[in-house]
Amino acid sequence: TDLSTLTPGTGTSGLPVFRTIGTGPNSIFRVEFIRRVGADLLYEPKKSTDLINWEPLSSTPTITPIDANWERVVYDEIFDGSTSGQIFGVVDVTATER
Repeated sequence: TDLSTLTPGTGTSGLPVFRTIGTGPNSIFRVEFIRRVGADLLYEPKKSTDLINWEPLSSTPTITPIDANWERVVYDEIFDGSTSGQIFGVVDVTATER
């Protein structure tokens, strides 16, 4: 198991990175992770403001190939940072049937 954190923008291994950019009503919640190409895995990033209720991100990801086996996935989700004092994220990974 890889216990290191992904280096945003350039890392090729590590756990997902969650961060906020900006403040106020047009804040951005950025989720960045790498995923294996063609591995029959479903990656579903989710967000929560209370760690109880989780919802999938609604933004469209930017996907950048790293090599033939891996790609970088970045979601920029707009949220109102003036009313949500905190935001949390997870990336659920499940195996799909072949």
